[in-house]
Amino acid sequence: MGANIPGRFGLFCSYFPEELVVVLGLEPVRVLPGDGGQPSTRLPAFCCSYAQACLSAGELGKLDDFAAFGFAHACDTMQCLAQIWRSAVRSQTFITVPPADFKAPGAGRYYSAELAALFEDLRRCLAPGLTPGGEACRDPEADLAAPELAALRRAIALLNRIRRLALRLDEMREFLPSDLVADWLRAGLTTPPTDFLASLEAAFPQLEDTVLQARAGLPRAAASGAARHRLLLTGAVFENSSLHSLIESLGARVVAEDSCTAYRHYAGLVNEKAEPFEALADRHALRPPCPCRRSEPGAREAYLLELSRSRRAQAAIIARRKFCDPQAWDAVPIASALRKAGLPVLVLEMAGCAAGEPERNRVQAFL
Repeated sequence: MGANIPGRFGLFCSYFPEELVVVLGLEPVRVLPGDGGQPSTRLPAFCCSYAQACLSAGELGKLDDFAAFGFAHACDTMQCLAQIWRSAVRSQTFITVPPADFKAPGAGRYYSAELAALFEDLRRCLAPGLTPGGEACRDPEADLAAPELAALRRAIALLNRIRRLALRLDEMREFLPSDLVADWLRAGLTTPPTDFLASLEAAFPQLEDTVLQARAGLPRAAASGAARHRLLLTGAVFENSSLHSLIESLGARVVAEDSCTAYRHYAGLVNEKAEPFEALADRHALRPPCPCRRSEPGAREAYLLELSRSRRAQAAIIARRKFCDPQAWDAVPIASALRKAGLPVLVLEMAGCAAGEPERNRVQAFL
């Protein structure tokens, strides 16, 4: 197995299981290039800024230190980007296709088999000494050896430990600055798992002490977050904390965040006693619904309503990236459901990942 392979493995979606990367000795790193650079001519102008920035960074060689990249079929843009990536960036590229509807009959069996085949591709093609490039290979007759199975279980246990702490941190949001929590959770996507776990464990006593002081030293209303506007923030990917910092500077606080770079990424644990691939498939099926996945009618609305109630949110901001079709379709019923429940809602369209003066004006007026 490729236990000694050095390097980082770039991920474009939280539906690509990090465990399958960790077990090979690679570091799973979410690709978050931010804004900047010229848009690639290989993508239409009406593609979102995240896809444009990723491809631009790849073409310019800014991601050359990555050993390989992994895509999960989320939206049409990212599916097209996965195919373009292989020729434009000429890197080892792996693609997994989660079921469009995790609740559909046979979806669990399909996805567990898909993940087993994906792992076979990864371990065969990322063997030591293999030159990056070319198509992923398959060897359907190869069996998962006992040492690999044990290593996979250790990787699952490691990621579960991180998720437990990350979710505890997410529950502290009302007592901690919005950008601080966002920075910590995003660091878990770009830091080697063992390093992130160690830093999070080291920081937790101080974080918990801060929460205790806030509870003890402030009136109950202020300690519960009533001194600031309590916001539910929902979006896809936040490459930085500029929007969170902006919200804090205007006297509000993000007490609940539904995004692929925060709560949704960490939600759900893998059953460490079950068959690994079935357990990984089950974990993704139980995660909060994503706008890119088909779910029961009203599932997204019900999930966000419950999240807003549990965190006592007073209003909601739907941060929608320009040209993101799944988010655009999602924003309409979500905004309607939240407004019917009595929450003021701001649908905030952002052209790029950085919140600037236009966003400040809209959020300030909304608050």
